[in-house]
Amino acid sequence: GITNSNFTHNSQEFKAAGGHGGFFFEYIVGIRSLLHLSFPIYMGWGGFRTKLDTDLEDQSKTTTSGGVVIPGISVELNIHTNAILFGTASYRYFYSKSTDPLLSSNDISGTSFLFGIKFGKF
Repeated sequence: GITNSNFTHNSQEFKAAGGHGGFFFEYIVGIRSLLHLSFPIYMGWGGFRTKLDTDLEDQSKTTTSGGVVIPGISVELNIHTNAILFGTASYRYFYSKSTDPLLSSNDISGTSFLFGIKFGKF
């Protein structure tokens, strides 16, 4: 999620915070191969809040909430029987009917890249 990210809009400083929760599914092709692909997808619901950075009483606060879908593709490398190194490219689709002038669905949607290690029994 986003935590206390600052941004400027019409020469005013704002803070943004938010997050989302939901379900994660992943289809893995050839898990026993040294190098293989997986297709993760996350589906859920989230929300974001913005307020003027100088507003101590939250009088200028706005809230945006909506559905989140994040499909992706991963390349995975088995480095141990219990560890997989991976790189993922995904796109976050956020849709909302909110008319918040500070955060639109297009502002929250976007491409992301993730690299990491999975540990477990595969």
